[in-house]
Amino acid sequence: MNLSASIRARCSSSRIDLLWLQLGLIVLVGILAYSNSFHVPFILDDNYGISYFGASKISDLLLHGSARRLVDVTFAMNSHIHGNWLPGYHITNLVIHLATAITLYAFVHAAIDSQRRTDAVKEPAFVERFVPFATALFFVCHPLQTQAVTYIIQRYTSMAALFYLASALAFIRARCAFELGHNRQKVWLWGTACLIAALAAIGSKQNACTLPLMLILLEWTLFRGRLLNRRFYMACGALFLVIPAVLLYEWHQGTLDDFLYDLGQATTDNQYMARTTYFLTQTRVVVTYLRLLVLPVHQNLFYDYPIYNSLFSAPVLASLALHGALLITAFVLVRISGNSLSSAEWPRRACLRLAATGIGWFYIALAVESSFIPIRDVIFEHRIYLPSAGFFMTIAALTALAVCNHRTGKRSAWSLLAVGVLVLCGLTLARNHVWSDSLTLWQDTAQKSPNKGIVLANLASEYLQRNMPDQSLRYFSRAIELNPNLDFRAKSGLGLSLKCLNIFDSRFTTGQEYILPGGLLNGGTLDFGKLPEWDSTISNNRGLAYEYLGEYDKAWNVYQNAVWINPAYDLAWYNLGLLSSKLGDKEEVAKAIGQLKKLNPPMAAALASLTHH
Repeated sequence: MNLSASIRARCSSSRIDLLWLQLGLIVLVGILAYSNSFHVPFILDDNYGISYFGASKISDLLLHGSARRLVDVTFAMNSHIHGNWLPGYHITNLVIHLATAITLYAFVHAAIDSQRRTDAVKEPAFVERFVPFATALFFVCHPLQTQAVTYIIQRYTSMAALFYLASALAFIRARCAFELGHNRQKVWLWGTACLIAALAAIGSKQNACTLPLMLILLEWTLFRGRLLNRRFYMACGALFLVIPAVLLYEWHQGTLDDFLYDLGQATTDNQYMARTTYFLTQTRVVVTYLRLLVLPVHQNLFYDYPIYNSLFSAPVLASLALHGALLITAFVLVRISGNSLSSAEWPRRACLRLAATGIGWFYIALAVESSFIPIRDVIFEHRIYLPSAGFFMTIAALTALAVCNHRTGKRSAWSLLAVGVLVLCGLTLARNHVWSDSLTLWQDTAQKSPNKGIVLANLASEYLQRNMPDQSLRYFSRAIELNPNLDFRAKSGLGLSLKCLNIFDSRFTTGQEYILPGGLLNGGTLDFGKLPEWDSTISNNRGLAYEYLGEYDKAWNVYQNAVWINPAYDLAWYNLGLLSSKLGDKEEVAKAIGQLKKLNPPMAAALASLTHH
């Protein structure tokens, strides 16, 4: 073996050793960060989803399942294997998260390698050693990822991200093989892997439909757009023309108006929010995501986020200015990186292009959930899971760019990375501790969003399950007051709380009599044929809750609402009469007794006796 071959062999061995060392550290840090998450209980959609998929056949889910059937199948497999054993679900989620971090590491490596235009035998450049490792480390241990990893049902998000990154990685490998003139078999192999991973991503979550735009971004930033002027561009244009025509035929076999109507329905999850309002609000939401990535404090399961309707409000204008500045920065970074990466300056220029790619990645990956498609909740932390890869990529690349020519700066970068990872791991462990108990989680959420009805209803349910009816009554009352459209489970929880108190036994019914058995996976369903009776019962129970809490004016108002909804509801008249007597309103007492004489004479006599009429 000659000297050149010996040096090349040692360098290759050094690269492989470094690769395995860094991958091992990424996995170790990820396991450490989520080591206290394995017994986090099922919450919210977890309960329904796990029950549903556990009762389904895997073949049915694959052949006739939802648009997210690949993930649904993994839930079914978890259910069949683990039943209700929590660690099984969390281990699966963590494995997917670790695999996503490793794929991100490989993707950044491939992106940097695509910029290398020298055959010189050297040790890996600092950018090759630092940027992929730092990007993957930040991604795997950042506390903002907890909602996508610890919240079991959000496996949709992490699996989609895994396949999305795998598709982008395969695209880069295919392009590099094409650029270097490798045999066509290798190009087609990576191209096929890109397509399969893309289909898997779309079969995991709909936000993966941005992948074609992402590949165009990669072509422009990493390969200077050479392929966009050739067959690739023409093929993409043809696909965009063919796909709508196919969908139009499959959906309605009808008119263009039918197609446009269905397209509008498919891209509207929230029927009560205009697209412009949602977009303007998202300009602020994306700034919040950036703030949480930089400073991950005050995380929240359900944000009570303000809605913005005007383009000319100061927060919206400031947000648009920030987004515009970042996008212009990405364009400038590509421009100043130059058109050739063949000189000795290639690591610096590779950092510039990678930083630009990260900015574009962030915005494209958010394009579905933070644009003109109204979704019920304007902000959720799990939506930043895939976009965060671009953010971390940019931060790592710019850091490497700043220190790549300074030996002391490189040591400082490694030190800052170690400190940053330790801090982020600590924050992730702390956030997972909040998730570790459902009561702790809802208490934390209610403290941060005290005026969000669904949050208080879930906190009330936790108190009820723990036989703390005085607390559950308080929060159920407030939840319904804030959001009268809460589902029947929350509203019936008010009656169950009253029942546990054992002080108003003859003055209410729980409302359970209007819930039909079966349906919603045996959780019951509301009998909508008796909706007025149901509504008046809930108003009556709210009145008793307010009486218990000493809020008599509110109690009187909801009793009035109960008898207005259902004038034949004797218990509501009885409670209205008792409260009116306590408030000294003799006229209302007399009116209540008069109504009860028609509806329930014994109850009228009892009310008259208690109020001395």
